This record gives sequence, structure tokens and C-alpha cells, in this order.
Amino acid sequence: MKKIRISLARVFVIIVITYLLFLSFIYSGFDAREKNNDDESAPSKLIRPKNSHDNLKAQLQQSGPIAPNTPDEFCGSCLFRDTDFSCAERIDWVIKNKNKKMQDAIMENLKYCLKEGVQYDAEANELHKSRSSSLNIKPLSEWNKNTPMNWIVVDITEYGAIGDNNTDNTDAFHAAIEEISKSGGGELLVPSGGVYQTAPITLGPHTTLTVHGTIRGVADQHKFPAIDPLPSFGRDADFRGKRRRQALVSARYARNITIRGNGVIDGAGWYWYPFFKNFSAAYHIGRPHIIEIENCTGVEITGVTLRDPAFWTLHLVYCTDVYIHHMAIDAPMCRNYRCPNTDGMDIHSCKNVLVEYNTIECGDDHVTILAGKLRQNRSPPTRNVTVQHNILGRGMGLAIGSSTAGGVSDVLYYNNTMTQIPDLGQGQGAHIKMRTRYGGWTPTVIICPGNGCSNIRQSNWYGIIYDKLIEKNIPCICKDFPDPLHARRDRWVPFMRSIAEEASPDDPSNVILVGHSSGAQATLRYTKLYPVHGAVLVSATYSDLGDAHERMSGYYPQADTNPYLFQDMLSNCKQERWYQFHSDNDPFIPLFEAEKIRDGLGLTSTYNMLTRRSHFFDYFDELETVIDVLVAEE
Repeated sequence: MKKIRISLARVFVIIVITYLLFLSFIYSGFDAREKNNDDESAPSKLIRPKNSHDNLKAQLQQSGPIAPNTPDEFCGSCLFRDTDFSCAERIDWVIKNKNKKMQDAIMENLKYCLKEGVQYDAEANELHKSRSSSLNIKPLSEWNKNTPMNWIVVDITEYGAIGDNNTDNTDAFHAAIEEISKSGGGELLVPSGGVYQTAPITLGPHTTLTVHGTIRGVADQHKFPAIDPLPSFGRDADFRGKRRRQALVSARYARNITIRGNGVIDGAGWYWYPFFKNFSAAYHIGRPHIIEIENCTGVEITGVTLRDPAFWTLHLVYCTDVYIHHMAIDAPMCRNYRCPNTDGMDIHSCKNVLVEYNTIECGDDHVTILAGKLRQNRSPPTRNVTVQHNILGRGMGLAIGSSTAGGVSDVLYYNNTMTQIPDLGQGQGAHIKMRTRYGGWTPTVIICPGNGCSNIRQSNWYGIIYDKLIEKNIPCICKDFPDPLHARRDRWVPFMRSIAEEASPDDPSNVILVGHSSGAQATLRYTKLYPVHGAVLVSATYSDLGDAHERMSGYYPQADTNPYLFQDMLSNCKQERWYQFHSDNDPFIPLFEAEKIRDGLGLTSTYNMLTRRSHFFDYFDELETVIDVLVAEE
């Protein structure tokens, strides 16, 4: 037999190769396992232990987020469904695992999880915990410590409500809310399976509105009352008038307000859009919000879907400690951009607000931060707001502004996903927008008196309105005019111009003229020549009324000479910034004379016919309101 000789060198080489292969096998096994853990599509479903939920949480922390077996399982059956993982924990996995091939599945799962309406567990997200701590967001358990002991639960059907999408259930809602108010707090249940139409309703303190069916606004504008404008706006945010519509669901000056459930609150926006387009709403008052929460502390909105808004969908104003999560805003009419100004959420002069895990589709800004239009401490600031982990469909993105007179600070927009490509006017992602006038100079009000006033501060209401405006830090000039008896145009108009130039040297147009009687005529002639911020006419007349003394003043048209040229006046002062007051019993100026001025300027909502005010010799509150509106205008 032939002997085979193997040298020691060959033996050594064989041993080394074997050892290297062994090491390669070991390391490749660990590497594959690590890749398996990092791969979103890898089959690494966590087996639920038989012990407590705390052990499950511990296992989660050790092994990392759960990965579904396939994208199909992720989208449809959602493998988290049979585990104790909260919706937030599922979403946290999605956020941490953004593999390109899973993008569609991620979006579908987010939508699925958000529909679950599961309350967010703060332990599932360290960012949320740290941010909530800095915002002083209180857990619901703390908010409910003040819940009355005699808490009641009432079903809206027990008060006669019928969910047939036809009956007006306003009385039933009011009766149920009143019962909760008498008890000191409780829950109002709107059961599933019905569509309950109603006019505006107002929730009281310590009230939970649980919606499993559908609440829909009645298609009747006359059932939506007019209410006062917000102090920080001074006017209706829609039609810019002196009054605004009450929201479909509102709460004011209350604590512990919760709106929840898996149902729908429908604003019936389709009914309101034609009024906006044609500027034909009753009493020239704008469209209502779906929900407006004003001056409330401890607010939570979760689970519900807000659908088809007429104007802003959810308006939070002057509120503290607000938590909006796991709810949806849907504006189907806005897919063709037929519903302007239908913001998703407007957070206005609020502090300590957390908005997360919502889906929003609307016709304007998805979420916008506001702080009012009026300056001089009338617009509280907005502070400490976090908007994170939201899905943003069609709309104009996340915004700060444009109404920011009170100031905005400490706002975080984090990890929000836009599903629409921001082109063709579909949105800017996130943007800051400011009006150039905010932070600038407040317009100066110039009081233009009637003739015969040798001491203007002591005459009629001029000194009163002057004092009121000065108290508000609104610049006002109330000084004697030259030639007070004859009030001639060739002296008064140049004098008014000199006042404007002195009050605002850099921009003499930054004035508001308030003219009474002859002063109203001077205001008309002034605006034919010079631009102004706004103008108020009190007891204005079109003609000299056949009075020779008035004719000599030079204000009135004479045959074919000295026309008013209303178009020039409108070029120098926007139509919506003209206000006119007349009285039904003015002893000097017939109604048709005032109406000629009204028609010449094309005034509608800003023409005010008041009863029994004579020639407006006495002070009237409506004047101060109008001046506030004009000061607030950009």
C-alpha cells in the first residue's frame, strides 16, 4: 500500500481553514439574526408571554419593536391586534421602521390604528413623555379628580331624539345637556345607527359627549344664532362683520370637556358654501365652525370624525391643557377645492396643547397656530404646542399665522406625514405666514366733527369716544377744526391731511376717519384725494338739502359739477372698510339721502340703520365696536 505523507504545514493550513469556516458560520448566523430584527418584513412576531402585561412591556423593550410577517398582514389583519400593545406602540414601530417597500403598508396601518381610537399610553413614547412634561399636560385621571360624585350618563334618545336624518333634535339635546348641568356633570351618549340633526348645542362643565352615531347640523342658517365676535378678532373671521355664527358644538368657560366616540359630527358644509360664494348669508353673518371650545381648561377630543365643515373644523380659543388625539377630520367636498377656509384645526391663543395621531383632510391649513388680530394686549399669546405623528391628506399643510398679534412661542411640529404631493396648490408642508401690519403701527383715529363745534371735546360724543380709545391704547386725535361754523371743504380737507401727516409721517394713509354730519361730508371728499385705512360716516347726506349755507361749504354735487366719484373713494379705501350709520328718525337728513351714499359706495353688511338715534348727538356703543373692527384689519 502506498503511504500518503502529509506535512505539518498542510495540517496547519487545514486546521486554520476549518477554524475560519467555523468562525464565519457563527458570525453569519448572528448577522442574519440582527438583520432579521432590523428588517420590517422579517417574520419576527413576538410570542405573547403567559405572564402579566408588564412582562410583555419588558420583552418589548428588550427585543425592539414587533415586525409583521408581510406587508399584507400589516395592512389588513394587523398582527398587533391580538396583543396588548396599544395603538401608540404600534405606531411607534411604524415610525421607527420606514423601509421603502413598506411605505404603503405603513400608511394603511397608521390609518387602521387611528381608527381604533385607543387612548394613547404615554409609556410607549419617550418623546411624548418628555414633551408632555414640559407642557404640563395633565393625564385624564388627574383632570377627573374634580369630577362630581353624582356623575350621570344620559342617552339622547331618552329625551325624544330621533336619528332619522330628518327630525330637528335641538330640544332633546338642550334638555339632556340641562339635565347633566343640574347634576354637576355627566356623559351624553349619542347611540350608533342614527343620524341626529340639530341646531347649535353648548356643552357645560364636566361634560363628556360620546358620539357613536352621527350628529349633523341642520340645513337652516336661521337656526344658527349670531354671537359676539371674539375679543382678539373684533369681527367675524369669515364675512368680517360685527357678528359671527355659533358653532354646531361649543363649550365656553368650562372645565373638563371631553368629546369622544367612534361616530361622526357632520357640519353639513355643502349647505353653507353657496352663501359664502354669493355673499348672501342671512344678516351677512359668516359660516359656523363644527366645534369651537372657548376659554376652557382640561379639553380632550378623541376617536370621533369631524366631517364636511362649513368653515374652520375645530377651533380652540383661549384654552389651557388640551389633548387632541386619534381622531379624524374629513372634508370630502374639499377634494375639488369648493370649500375655502375649511381649516382642520385652529389653535388660537391657547397654551399647553398636544395634538397627535390624527388623520386630517381639509380645504385649507391642516393645523394652524393663531394669536388674534387685535393688538394692545387684547390678543393672548399661544404657547407650548406640540403637533406630532399626524397623517395629513389633502390640504395646505401645517402653519403658524397669519393672525399672530398676541405672539406665538414654543411650538413643535414633529414627525407629521403628508400623503399628498405639495403641488398645484395642495400645500406647503409647513409654513409661517405673517401679515405685514402685525407688529407695525396701529392706525390713528381722527374725529371729524359736525359744524358749529367750537370745543370738540365737549360736543356730542366726540370726547367720550376719544377717552375710550385712549384707554385701549388706540391713537386718537380729537382737536378743534378751523372755521367750525361754515366747515368749508377748502379748509377742512387740507387740515385733515395735515393731521394725518403729523400722526403718521411715514404712512399718512394709516388713519381711520370718523366723520359726523359735516365731518362725514369732509371724510367723503378727503377719501376722493387720499388713501385711508378705514372710514366711518355718521349722518351723511348726498345733497345740500336745498340749504344755501350747506351749498357754500363745497361738499355737495351741483348739477353736473363737483360729483362724488365714488370709485375714486373706493380706490382709496376698501369697500369692506367703509361703515355708515343712519337713524330712522334723523330730523335733518331723510332716509333716501343716506341710502344714496350707501348705494354709491356699494355698502351691504357695513351699512347700519339704527332706531331712534335722531342726529346722533349722543354716544352710541356701536361706533366703538366698528372702530375696533377697523383697527384689527390688516
